[in-house]
Order: sequence, then structure tokens, then C-alpha cells
Amino acid sequence: MKNYGKRIAEYMPWLLLTGCVEGICILFLALADVQVLQVLAGVLTLMTVLMYAGVCIYIVKKEQKKEEAFALFLKEPEEKTAEQLLLYCGKAEKERMQNLLDYLQIQRKEKENLLKKTEDYEEYIEGWSHEVKTPLSLLAFILGNHKEEFSEPVGYKLEYIQTRMQESIDQMLFYARLKGGHKDYLFEMLNLKESLGKVLEDYGPLLEEKKFHVDIQMEPEGIQIYSDRRGLEFMLGQFISNAVKYCDKEPEIRIHVEKREENRKKMWILYIEDNGCGVKACDLPYIFDKGFTGSDINVNKKPTGMGLYLAREMATDLGLKLYAVSEYREGLTMKVQIPIVDRPCVPGSDCGVLPG
Repeated sequence: MKNYGKRIAEYMPWLLLTGCVEGICILFLALADVQVLQVLAGVLTLMTVLMYAGVCIYIVKKEQKKEEAFALFLKEPEEKTAEQLLLYCGKAEKERMQNLLDYLQIQRKEKENLLKKTEDYEEYIEGWSHEVKTPLSLLAFILGNHKEEFSEPVGYKLEYIQTRMQESIDQMLFYARLKGGHKDYLFEMLNLKESLGKVLEDYGPLLEEKKFHVDIQMEPEGIQIYSDRRGLEFMLGQFISNAVKYCDKEPEIRIHVEKREENRKKMWILYIEDNGCGVKACDLPYIFDKGFTGSDINVNKKPTGMGLYLAREMATDLGLKLYAVSEYREGLTMKVQIPIVDRPCVPGSDCGVLPG
């Protein structure tokens, strides 16, 4: 009923004008012959009611069809649906509507061209990333089989270069993966300690070069979580990379896990702590923002501000939660809240026990 009232209200000025004209005609008839008006009063009343009822029904039906045609056009903005919409428009309205439709068609074509360019760019970046992995694999092969042919400083530098290049490529690929329409995640039961060990092994050259002390306290050791292996290891790698970038003298990484229950929801809390430069209190709320690099970053480090942003995006996709705790000059602690599921399921579904 509300919709009917709104549709009729748009035409109310014309209906009132018609009523005024009819009232003037009745007034003239009364002045001419009151007896005739009294005879015709019932007929005039009936004709007026029928006329207004017919006009209101016509208005409601027309506006309803126009709204349906407009909704169909928004759903399928094609020439055929545009023609159907114009059928229910008046001459003046049709001209304005045609201009709007032409503009929408132009915007649609520009959007399609932009999407096509974006897809081409993503394909190029992804292709380039895979191509550059070939020389990286060759470098890894040489370092693995002929490392003794290089001096120790040269060997460390080559391993450092290899790790940094691999990290940048992984960031690029995972960014494309996170923003893509299709996300090829493979959820399975994983051993958390094994995944951490793989990440630490990948960053081994950087940790050795900086002389990191790594302390892992994983009890129980066989903690099983349900997640995507590549996504989880990429996220953990960003924390290790961050610790390496902003390490101080006698650098340390401490990793431990605790079990917690909140609101009848069980979860593991993974702590990855370092003793680096930490984060200022004014910067801490923004460290997961895209491109954020802090207020006193050393220009020699040249951070991109993408590592923790990508880690948070990946955590969201995997059904995890990230928290950061830091005291400036005292180090940074990354906390990962991992749900304990009753049975394997994809995060976001209604099975298992997921954190709120």
C-alpha cells in the first residue's frame, strides 16, 4: 500500500488540478440551474469516483511496470531491456532517460575495458613471477650443490638475495591471489610445528646472516589445525620477515602456543615475538593497513608496507584473527587466533567451532 501511495503522490498535483476544474464546472452548473444539479448530483459523484479510481489504477499499473522494467535493466543493462524501459516513459522523460541509458552504456563499456586491462596485467605479472622463478631455482641449485666454491661472505650474500627475491615474488603472487575472483585454497589438516619449521627453513639464510636466536616451545608438538598450507606459511613468513627487517642487537624470535577457551569456543593462540625496534603506540593501530610504513622508518630499509597487510588479508580468508602487541624499542608480538574445529570444514561455514 505504501508503494501505491508513493506512485499516486507523484501525480497528485495533476489530480488536484483536475478536481479543481471539476469543482468550478459544478459551481457554474449550480449558478445556472440548482434543480438540474440536484438531479445530476448522484451521477456526477459516481462518475467522479469512477474516473479517479480508473486514473489511480492506471497510474499504479504503469509505474509498477516501469519499476519492473528499470529493475530488469539494472540487472541486465542491454539494448533490449533499455527499449522496454523507454516504452513506459513519457516524451520528455524518455529523452532524459535515453541520455541516462547512453551514459550507463558508456560506463559499462569503460568498466569492461578496465577489467580486461586489469586481467591482462594480472596475467602478465603472474606469468613474469613464474618466469623469474627459473633463474631463482638455478641460483638455489648452485647454492645447494656448489656452495663450497664460493667464499663464506659471498655465499651468504647470494642466499640473502635469493631469499629476498623469493619473498617479493611470493608477495606479488599472493596479492594477485587474494584479489582474484577465484581463490584456489586447499584446506587440510596441518601440523603447526611442521609449517613453522618450513617457514624458518625458508628464511634460514636471513636468520643466519643476522645471527638470530630462535626459541620454539610447542607443547603439545603434534598440534593439528585445519587450513590452507600455502596461505598459512605465507602469512607466518611475513611475521618472520618483519622480525628480520627490524631486528636489533642480539636478535631473538620466540614462538609458543597456548590453548584458550572464550564463550565456549576453543582456540589455539600462536605467539611470534621478537626483540626488535617495536612499534610506536601511535602507529600500532595502523600496521595492518595497506602501504603503512610507520613514522620513523629507516629509509635504508625501504619497506613497502604490504607484508602485514597481506598477512591480515590472508588470515581473514583462512578464518584466522591477527593481533599485534608492541612496546616501542622493546619488540613486537604477533598473535594468531586459530580455531579448533570439531571436524574439517572451510572457515566461514557453519560446521566446527570457530571463534566469534
